[in-house]
Amino acid sequence: MPRPTNQSPERGHARTRLLEAARDVIRRKGFAATSVDDL
Repeated sequence: MPRPTNQSPERGHARTRLLEAARDVIRRKGFAATSVDDL
């Protein structure tokens, strides 16, 4: 049985913003050229 999550709406929003920013960097530089430092 999965554990319930205790994420606040702010945390979920921050995660979404981070993933969107990472997506934009990967689109601009390409997957192979993107490093963790870029993200």
